Amino acid sequence: MMHTIAAAAAMAVIGANASPFLDNEIRRFSGGSTLTMEGMSWVPVRRTFEALGANVRYSPQSHGILITKGESVLRLDSDTKSGTVNEWPIRIDRRLKLIKGQSYMPTTLLGEVTASNISTMNGSLTLTPWAALESGLGTIVVKSRSENWLAAGDEIKIMVAAPAGSILTFDLVGIANDVAIPVNSEGIYEAVYKVPTSTQLMLNRFETSLVVYMQTADERLSFKTTPLMKFDNTIVNRG
Repeated sequence: MMHTIAAAAAMAVIGANASPFLDNEIRRFSGGSTLTMEGMSWVPVRRTFEALGANVRYSPQSHGILITKGESVLRLDSDTKSGTVNEWPIRIDRRLKLIKGQSYMPTTLLGEVTASNISTMNGSLTLTPWAALESGLGTIVVKSRSENWLAAGDEIKIMVAAPAGSILTFDLVGIANDVAIPVNSEGIYEAVYKVPTSTQLMLNRFETSLVVYMQTADERLSFKTTPLMKFDNTIVNRG
């Protein structure tokens, strides 16, 4: 399950094209600090955020962690599985783990609270701000009957630049998984997806996520766009 920031928080963080704690820069670390547990990657909280230039404070009494950098403030409570990013609430699906005196968090949660995509290769950790991805990865155009909802018959067009020979797919969370994005021309991949007429659920475009997966010769990457509301929208057949 993907960790989800409340819709208002996503709009506040992503709408401003800001990645908390990253200064909108791609950051890469090495040194084997990433662990694999329960089928996912985990990173040490203090070491990771201090490498980003943040201040990390831990309260043994409340089991809480306060992380600050400039105007970015992250609060985590490992007991209640809750927290806030710049005062906006987040829900933590998996409790932080204490290993040899260090608190560890899943990389999925790290990506959410820093508004970035996470890649782990050979013990290294790379954080790429969503704003950087959206400016260079490709384009998304949404044609829907509503400014606020996705429903049967609505259309999403995806165009992605990727190395030749890559394999690209996407998930439209809540509707479709593992949909192929075929190559259209050298290095350009394009797909037009129409929400099936059999779809009964209307999805809130403030919260809907589109996740693109790219398999190259060297690595597998994923790029998450949240919320879908912020992308180009053409209202069709309104009313």
